[in-house]
Amino acid sequence: MEVDKCLRCGQCCFMPDAEGKISTEPCRHLVFNEDETTYCSIYESRIGTRLSGNTVCGLRCKDRFDYENCPYNNGDKPVFSVSKNRVHRVFWEDS
Repeated sequence: MEVDKCLRCGQCCFMPDAEGKISTEPCRHLVFNEDETTYCSIYESRIGTRLSGNTVCGLRCKDRFDYENCPYNNGDKPVFSVSKNRVHRVFWEDS
């Protein structure tokens, strides 16, 4: 995966709830910038890090979901728009 494709939106860094669904709770390592971009405070050591309970940080390509406007989407997963305020299923995505 090419790091330079990342838009730094942070959508893939929101923690799943007890049922494994996307929630509005961001990972404790996700830092929000004033320009609305994000970054991971443990980026270099994130893969394999236990974030909570059964949640371990993994590769974006292994995620169960795609995220709105994400360049890493592969087109065969449900697409969501995620933020601290809401989780919304996107039924189509303009490419």
